[in-house]
Amino acid sequence: WLTGKFLGRGAGSERRGFATQDAAIAWIEERWAEITPLLAEAKAAELTTPQIADARAAIAKLAGRATLTDAAFFWAQKHAGIEETKSVEDAINALHADRVAAGLSPRHCRQLKAILKRFLGGFEARPLSSITPEEIAAALDAKDAKGKTPSLSQRAKRLRHFNILAQFAQDRRWISHNPAAAVSAPRIAAQRPAILTPRECKRLLSTAKRIFPAMLAPLAIKLFAGLRNEELFFLRWEDFREKTIRVSKTKTGRARSVTIEPALSAWLPRKQSGLVFSVKEN
Repeated sequence: WLTGKFLGRGAGSERRGFATQDAAIAWIEERWAEITPLLAEAKAAELTTPQIADARAAIAKLAGRATLTDAAFFWAQKHAGIEETKSVEDAINALHADRVAAGLSPRHCRQLKAILKRFLGGFEARPLSSITPEEIAAALDAKDAKGKTPSLSQRAKRLRHFNILAQFAQDRRWISHNPAAAVSAPRIAAQRPAILTPRECKRLLSTAKRIFPAMLAPLAIKLFAGLRNEELFFLRWEDFREKTIRVSKTKTGRARSVTIEPALSAWLPRKQSGLVFSVKEN
């Protein structure tokens, strides 16, 4: 004959006799379930020990600011409708097609795609949602095609282009978050831009006129009109007016007009036809 004593939480102690040990254990479990109904529900739901421990850790992390149910609903809403199977290659191709359709310059679109394909080389078949911050950080430091260690500006450019892809993917519900958000961006010290003096400008343009005449107009336009290289490559003599230059091939796809200042007018050669400067021809 066994005697069992139960000390309940918040209840008085009970003492009772049992014929067998199994009967004593069953009675104790029954009494414990009465004062801890959630434990009984957990047992009925077949929660594992790790799940119970995970719930305790989550509740502790919430620190009373929200319930575990609140957190679960928030997670479900954030991840609702996420297509986590979109591959890296498909995402890059879709981004490129979107930028082309938006009318951005072909050179910009090609460069964006090329940088992303090099940066994410080896991940093409992987789901974009599976890329981790650690893999992004490692890819930032990967050597380039020539085997050289990337500079800080190259690392920053890689990260900037991945962020473009990640934002594009988030807008389309292909990923729930940007893994690069947890990666520290390279810190590049600000440098003062080099500025040519009027005398240096004159010397540069005079040398170009004497040695390489085809470069005179492009250099003068860069110095006194501020066009981007990509804009200059598509510029034609037919785009010149009496006092303005019409720049139709821009990064944003929106044409703009640039004033022909007296300094630029003084160095422009006689108006011709065709491209102002062709890389292939020169």
